[in-house]
Amino acid sequence: MTELRQLLRDIEVFQGELPEFDPRTAPDTPEELFTEWLLHALDSGVREPHAMTLSTAGADGNPTARTLILKNVSAQGWQFASDAGSVKGRNLADRPFAALTFYWPQSARQVRVRGPVV
Repeated sequence: MTELRQLLRDIEVFQGELPEFDPRTAPDTPEELFTEWLLHALDSGVREPHAMTLSTAGADGNPTARTLILKNVSAQGWQFASDAGSVKGRNLADRPFAALTFYWPQSARQVRVRGPVV
């Protein structure tokens, strides 16, 4: 086993107490739950909790990912901005679907959102 592989295996993951989640007590809409968790991430000291990984696929089907900043969340969806001429903009024009991933290590939570993009 390589030294790097062993080092990676030895890193402790999700130290401390993990938050509990009971879907039966979750808010009625995904955006309400997301907002709760986002505010908790802020209270937990997460730096840039509005930073997210935007994953798309180009016309050739190859995936690509980039970190962007969330601009808003509402019943209409998760809003972000990207230049239409950028790789992301062209990918979304070719295939208008994406996945967003938020990771808040201090809260021991991650959120994944996926679907069509308009």
